[in-house]
Amino acid sequence: MKTCPPDGNPCTDDLGCNPGTGQCDYPPTQSSTPCPDTDNDACTTAGCDGNGNCDQNHVVKTCPPDGNPCTDDLGCNPGTGQCDYPPTQSSTPCPDTDNDACTTAGCDGNGVCDQSHILCVTTTTTIPTTTTTVPSTTTTTVQGCVPTGPENCGDMIDNDCNGLIDCADPACQPPVCSGGPHNGEDCSTCGSAKRPPSARACTHTGGTCQCGPLCKDPTTIKFGPPGAGLDQFKSHGRASLPISADVMGAEVAWLLTNSNGMIYRAALPPGALTPYPSGDRFTYKNPDAKIHGGIYKVLIKISSLGETYGYRVEAYGDMSGATDALMSLQFYIANQPTPTIHTELWKRTAAGWVAHGFSL
Repeated sequence: MKTCPPDGNPCTDDLGCNPGTGQCDYPPTQSSTPCPDTDNDACTTAGCDGNGNCDQNHVVKTCPPDGNPCTDDLGCNPGTGQCDYPPTQSSTPCPDTDNDACTTAGCDGNGVCDQSHILCVTTTTTIPTTTTTVPSTTTTTVQGCVPTGPENCGDMIDNDCNGLIDCADPACQPPVCSGGPHNGEDCSTCGSAKRPPSARACTHTGGTCQCGPLCKDPTTIKFGPPGAGLDQFKSHGRASLPISADVMGAEVAWLLTNSNGMIYRAALPPGALTPYPSGDRFTYKNPDAKIHGGIYKVLIKISSLGETYGYRVEAYGDMSGATDALMSLQFYIANQPTPTIHTELWKRTAAGWVAHGFSL
């Protein structure tokens, strides 16, 4: 009698010799039959795939966003198998809900949105006045934010409390190339990599354009119905960045401001984008954003020469602060020291605003 030893495969059955064929039978086990977990990843569960293979990613744990603007949604931790929601950095902007114009909300570094993260101070100036008979005083009260230092130019915070954030602040201008053969040159135009001075010429040869131009168009704001619904922000832009910038390893964000400060901020944490196999495109989609606010969808595309990073973004939230035509849009990507920026007088539409004056 023919003997059939076990084949050592946990995803096949050892049925012995087949009387009809005289061959040893090792058919695949059913899909989801447990098999050894060998990848040391606590976020995956091994299981047979129904074809005789032990799939280490047969069940993958998913971690939904926790809805907290002061934590990062990093997904499952392979070492613990738990969903990771670490606190964002202190001073990360978060929704201002206390209706107090003398406070600015910000994350406290412990996962809490502190409505009094930045407080206004009251300064009383006393001006002596004198008449021929009775001396008196006149008191004027001025309110202003407490500055934390000079403008950082890349942290989405109005550090010097002048109402202008990052590259919208004159302290961060003009755009100048830092590093590479074009060091010190003007990089305020998008231009061509072969025709300096330009942002492309700067970044294509290893430099960084500090507060460089945000190119392409258009960008629109569409207000939701009064008293109901969310406002919509859509933008199509392009930035010149150093070749091989790390798109996946850093936060991607958009900041809309005017002379009164922030109108709207939308950001994705590191790793939120999904890369194409080609490595030149990255996508994100969250249908829930249309109801609860946030980024609905993003497409980022790297040019064939790797010198520009284009995007399309659609997001929802409260943009009621868009009351003045002069507005700035800033784009943050790949841990660059500063964002790129475009400022212009936007055109009023029946539904909101539109900007068409971006450089090409």
